[in-house]
Amino acid sequence: MKKNILILLLAAVSGQLQAQHPVDSLIAAEKNFAAYSKQYSTKEAFEAYIDSNSWMFEDGVPVKAMAYWAKREKKPALLQWWPLFADIAGSGDFGFTTGPWTYQARAGDSIIARGQYATVWHRNEKGQWKFLADLGADDVPETKDTACLTGYINTWGDKPESSPISKMLDAEKSLIRSTSQKEYRDYDRMHWYRQSVAHDFYALLIRNGQSPAWDTDSYYRIMRQMPDKIGYTILGSGIASSGDMGYVFGATLINGKKENYLRIWRFEKNKWKLTLEVLRY
Repeated sequence: MKKNILILLLAAVSGQLQAQHPVDSLIAAEKNFAAYSKQYSTKEAFEAYIDSNSWMFEDGVPVKAMAYWAKREKKPALLQWWPLFADIAGSGDFGFTTGPWTYQARAGDSIIARGQYATVWHRNEKGQWKFLADLGADDVPETKDTACLTGYINTWGDKPESSPISKMLDAEKSLIRSTSQKEYRDYDRMHWYRQSVAHDFYALLIRNGQSPAWDTDSYYRIMRQMPDKIGYTILGSGIASSGDMGYVFGATLINGKKENYLRIWRFEKNKWKLTLEVLRY
């Protein structure tokens, strides 16, 4: 898997990798976050890295992360995770990470759950990386990969238009409108996703029970297994100070069951493009 992903990303950047880039500090923050959890506890780690405006998701409802963790007890359970992909806004103060997670009742026990997380980050007024939203998928197949890849280098000099968050939300609403059912205006979902994803195969699509989709073949796999109809409600959003990357989260209604979703958008070639999607069902 790692070899295939690397080939795709190398093609996307025309052979350029971000060796020394502000994204490195974001990757370090994520790794420190995970190490803190292993050394102390999951509760203490999250309380150390949440922002005052952070969101978690519980039973299909977004909840303030501070309140969520304040009421939870410290337990011996071990939650481990590591980043496999990270990207950052042009301002260097906003980005995201994603990778696998595993859960054990206590250190040394067998792994009883695993999945794929996605975390939205920003730098606070003290220059510290804190997370703004965290949502993941369950039962994702195991991966042995450990190297964290990064987004392509933006060589186009894109500068967002005025009112970037409203334009980003327009892109969000357009994607919802065109993909909430199997077909829209005589085109299937694959057509609309391909119209929306960043740099052709740069977007990451994360689902329960499936490996993350990184390329055209895996996009087809995802599309074939999506529910026939999905109801979306946008509940929150945010954007980088540079206005070139942002996130949207909300609720879904699928077959009468309420769940959550998270999307990250990037401004590219004068358009807002989807770069990550967590859709639970």
